[in-house]
Amino acid sequence: MAPHDLGRYVVSTLLTTHDLALVSRIVGHSDPVTTMGYDMRPAEQMRAAVATIKLPEPGALVRS
Repeated sequence: MAPHDLGRYVVSTLLTTHDLALVSRIVGHSDPVTTMGYDMRPAEQMRAAVATIKLPEPGALVRS
């Protein structure tokens, strides 16, 4: 396993349970964009995450 492969595995695994800012600090990246480049989670996992969003009832977000 190449070093970058290990980095991709670690970052992808950590991002399943921790936020980007924390993972960036753990792996020593000063810029979260760098950490995002290591994220190799499958597209299906992203779709599943989006599917968990519960939209509010119509009118619930209207401010008066």
